[in-house]
Amino acid sequence: MAAKNLSTEAEQFHIARKIIFYNGITDKYMYEIDGFCSIDRAGAGLRALAVTCKTGPNSYTKSYLGLSNNVTYIVEQVRGVNVSTYHYEVIFKPEAIVPDFRRP
Repeated sequence: MAAKNLSTEAEQFHIARKIIFYNGITDKYMYEIDGFCSIDRAGAGLRALAVTCKTGPNSYTKSYLGLSNNVTYIVEQVRGVNVSTYHYEVIFKPEAIVPDFRRP
């Protein structure tokens, strides 16, 4: 549960991360992103990683980074945070049940 809660908090831009792209042949870091970032491999395609970072109260940036046989990435949580190992939350979205539901 703690691992799931950490992932959820990070994906909602509450936890600072460092994302490093590494070339296994040259043994060098190629690219580094540091901040409150969410990662999405599925949405970027099979050979890429999408990184969305919160840069201000209502400001975001998005980068797409290609992966190859010799390029891999590391996602590191920058510092420890407290999360509940017991937290359970259900989010009910009315529009999923009533398609024409409009929120105020």
